[in-house]
Amino acid sequence: MDAQHNLEGRADQKIERFRIRGMHCANCASIIENAVAPVPGVIDAHVNFAAETLTARVSDKLAAGEIEARVAAAGYSAIAESNSIGAGESALDRQDARRNLQWVVCTAIGTAVVMYLQHRESSAARIATLVAATTLMFTAGLTFYRGAWSAARNRTANMDTLVALGISAAYFYSILTTFPAIFFAGPRFFDTAAELILFIRFGKFLEARARGRAMAALRSLLTLVPDVATVVRDGKERVVPVSELAVGDIVLVRPASRIPVDGVIVTGASAIDESMLTGESMPADKSAGDEVSGGTLNTAAAITRRRAICAGGDRDRGAHLFCVDVVRPESRDGVDCDDRRVGDRMPVRDGIGDADCAYGR
Repeated sequence: MDAQHNLEGRADQKIERFRIRGMHCANCASIIENAVAPVPGVIDAHVNFAAETLTARVSDKLAAGEIEARVAAAGYSAIAESNSIGAGESALDRQDARRNLQWVVCTAIGTAVVMYLQHRESSAARIATLVAATTLMFTAGLTFYRGAWSAARNRTANMDTLVALGISAAYFYSILTTFPAIFFAGPRFFDTAAELILFIRFGKFLEARARGRAMAALRSLLTLVPDVATVVRDGKERVVPVSELAVGDIVLVRPASRIPVDGVIVTGASAIDESMLTGESMPADKSAGDEVSGGTLNTAAAITRRRAICAGGDRDRGAHLFCVDVVRPESRDGVDCDDRRVGDRMPVRDGIGDADCAYGR
């Protein structure tokens, strides 16, 4: 079959997946893709911002650690994901949720302190407000400056650039008005900077929690794929790990067993429960020559043999990538256009703001 031929022609290629840390917007995904694409041995790469993952199709020419190095040079970090799949949230998801919750709580306490001291006019209250706001700016708000610096190094702008400019304008203007005898009198906006940091931190917490729950549901679904398979080699049946299957292996699937890998039926006929993929409750009739997907259930029927068209280590081509990457758009033209407009128009907005501020003074 054509599908078998195409996959066999790519025997020297494999799929590598990485968890990306430090992304804050879709423009960050574009930066990483542009950094990884020129790497020798990388055929194509896609960054899923929602899942914070990098999926790369690579050849044998790829040097070990090269992708991680390129991502680090762009200002982010990449952690290789193992092929083993477990149910529930991953350790990284739980770590993200805990860290973001801690930042939200600490930022909320600091913001409450700043708001309480903001409107007091004594010199001690002014200094205390400045100290509290400075602590928030360079702890909870430090992540935005790091993101803005990474974007500047890549000669672009992202959401962190906008946030850093906003909180910096409120903060540094308020420093001047904190000392009217030295600079000039005016309102202070320490509370504005603190509230902006709090709101965005809270949004990151909600995002991390939603992403963790969604990925946990996907991982629970992927545990339906068996870890071992019965393969027929030299006329003998052997139970081997799915990761050791090769393209062209004959796999034996008994009634009431799940199909361990994508393949084509060689002999026999059965009804296959594909509800994990399609949601259809009624089993689909399959016979010799029909394709079947890993993780689907061979209902009570005669023993059938199936020929693997996907190597065991490439299960990501089947259930894994089906579940995760199905949500990605086929084209990023619209996203890239919006990101370019943000980067192109930011200097114009900044210039207008500076002119307005100078005119107002």
